[in-house]
Amino acid sequence: MNDTIEAADPKVRAARGGLLSRISVVWLVPALALIVSLGIAWQSYSDQGVLIEVAFENASGVEEGKTRLRYRDVSVGTVETVSFSGDLSQVVVQMRVDKDVAPYIDADARFWVVRPQVSVRGISG
Repeated sequence: MNDTIEAADPKVRAARGGLLSRISVVWLVPALALIVSLGIAWQSYSDQGVLIEVAFENASGVEEGKTRLRYRDVSVGTVETVSFSGDLSQVVVQMRVDKDVAPYIDADARFWVVRPQVSVRGISG
């Protein structure tokens, strides 16, 4: 009984498949959701208009998020914040202006608050 046990030589094979075979298909759904959400966030950010500041002596009737900036009866922006200047002498209004109109606004642009007026002829403003 002289049986000798010989160790078997292991067979080594090269790994088959590439990178795609090692990645689970389940990870494609979150990856696609991340890409779509980043695209939507970038689109929203790039569509924002330019933020400008205008100082008024009196800004009665101006409300954040509600008051519209209008040019020739077309809405071209929205008031974002209303605050006071450092010395409380003026009201500073920050407005978000559409990207299409922003190149036409410079330091010489004039803004005013239109207030409703009631007269015998009717209501205006």
